[in-house]
Amino acid sequence: LWSGQAVSVTGDYVFRTMLVLWTTTVLARGQSWAPLAVSGVLLASSVPTFLLGPAAGVFADRWEKRLIMMRMDVLRAVFVMLLILVTIPLPFLADGRLPIVWQLGALYSIVFLMSLCDQFFNPSNMALISHIVEGPDQPRASGLNQVTGNLALVVGPALGAVLFFSVGIQWAFVFDALSFVVSFVAIRAIHVPPVTMQDSLI
Repeated sequence: LWSGQAVSVTGDYVFRTMLVLWTTTVLARGQSWAPLAVSGVLLASSVPTFLLGPAAGVFADRWEKRLIMMRMDVLRAVFVMLLILVTIPLPFLADGRLPIVWQLGALYSIVFLMSLCDQFFNPSNMALISHIVEGPDQPRASGLNQVTGNLALVVGPALGAVLFFSVGIQWAFVFDALSFVVSFVAIRAIHVPPVTMQDSLI
């Protein structure tokens, strides 16, 4: 769980950094409304927290945590890959690109949907720790989670900038999608005690 989340959380910060860079240097380059466009990304990621955060935590507590996390990883990987379609020339369009309004709309929609997934994934992650780690070791496990998040906060933005300017936005998105695949594989390898799984379905 720790190794999978170390990759996944780092990928989250890489993704957020790339979105800001992509918006400012490509989508809204030289435009007076560029700051507003970047604010839209932040707003799209924040709204689900207010709308669904409390309710999602309740459902995550009742459902099977491991299954929720795996499903959210699959969905987030798919959403990131769909966003690649906005970055490449499309043959069925006159100039090969969607109008800027549609590009921003697609970007905000994907960010919104990924944030929705986060609302189910994060509380499930915390609850799963309490199910697979013995009581005396839980503070240490939670501490490792916090350390992972703090390291990702430092490493992720720097890595996102390097990927964006070195390999381009498409491959950077592929990297982020792969981070969710790594998380999925790691979570799938976790063996949750049968009693815990039964209790989580109540």
